[in-house]
Amino acid sequence: MGVASGIQHPGTIAPFKFMPKRKPFSKQAYARNDASGKKAVLRFLKSQGLDAWENPDIYGIDLIVNGTSHVGKVFDNMPIEVERRAIWRGDTFPYETVHIPERKTKFLTKGPMLYAVVNKFYNKVIFCSNSIISQYLPLEVPNKAVSHNEFFYNVPTQYWTLYDIPSR
Repeated sequence: MGVASGIQHPGTIAPFKFMPKRKPFSKQAYARNDASGKKAVLRFLKSQGLDAWENPDIYGIDLIVNGTSHVGKVFDNMPIEVERRAIWRGDTFPYETVHIPERKTKFLTKGPMLYAVVNKFYNKVIFCSNSIISQYLPLEVPNKAVSHNEFFYNVPTQYWTLYDIPSR
């Protein structure tokens, strides 16, 4: 399945005729996932020879990365949003698509950035750029937290790059 199945003009976000619902903030989930997920991605970035740090703005995007990786990829203050998916337990992402919450649109539209998804055990990560994610219209995806009117960018896994995260 190619990008064309959900494509729109890059950088545009479809307007909603109603206010989408959003999963309520959970202090418990934040405490369980946020710091550990960011630490895992920082460990991966540093293993690639990059300089990376947490964004001091606690309401902003999670990480910032600079430098040239071991494979020659150059980053100049590239922002990275990090999310942990505890349902992902194996070596590869278990679904054909990755759902990015519509509430993350605020980060997707501010210039180049990466989105990182870490597995349950913090030993795998997948990355996708906002230039790919923003080509997809947010779609309603019923789930156990919000039964209707919660929207996600539904991005096929073929547009994500998988990496191993070193244990230390």
